[in-house]
Amino acid sequence: GLDRVREASYIESFNSCKSTLTGNVSMKRYYSSRELAVFLAVNESTVKRWSDTGDIECIRTRGGHRRFSLQSILRFVQENKMEIPELATREFAQQEIRTNLVAGNTDVLAPKLKSAALVGGLADSLSILRAGLASKPDILSLYEDVVFPVLKQIGDDWASRVISVDQEHLASQTIRDAIVRLQSSLHHEPLTGASGLLACYEGQTHDIVLQCIASYLAVKGWKVYNLGQDTPTKSLVKAIKR
Repeated sequence: GLDRVREASYIESFNSCKSTLTGNVSMKRYYSSRELAVFLAVNESTVKRWSDTGDIECIRTRGGHRRFSLQSILRFVQENKMEIPELATREFAQQEIRTNLVAGNTDVLAPKLKSAALVGGLADSLSILRAGLASKPDILSLYEDVVFPVLKQIGDDWASRVISVDQEHLASQTIRDAIVRLQSSLHHEPLTGASGLLACYEGQTHDIVLQCIASYLAVKGWKVYNLGQDTPTKSLVKAIKR
């Protein structure tokens, strides 16, 4: 209906920073704490804490459950300069994944991520990671339970010649890109004063695990210096001394 068209228009204009709507727009769609956690790639407990502290507005159902309007979500995103690039087109992960997560079955995440990555499905991979994060205690659990096992499976498949080199490269790069995009929308804790220097040793070009570690530390308030792939030993030593 008209409200849905207005919602889509509002989201599109918000993402492009060119608002075209004026006046009072009725946005009747409300989202639960879990759904909002998926959108923002944070834990559900984080959403509830934001609500309790008044950082984001919500209403309560008769049963006491929180419900967030699209308008309050967009206002919160804008005020905190958070990037939600696919809010308009991908509200949730795939239906099968949602059903399993609601039932408490998170084992579906790894095979779905692997399938999406092997065909270069960046948007699907990102949606799966976001859905997984909402069902995991923290981002480290998501990496350990989902991302790392998938990377190992892809590597084993390449070693066994189940997949070709180009398929392995495509899948790995897709997962890496999804992790980078996921990090850009995570809620970061205040800086703690701690810092970390990360690097792949000389000759090592696989840096996805390194990227995951960097992401986790950054979320926890660390200042991270990530030197990336194939770092010469002498350069690494110099960086440590600095």
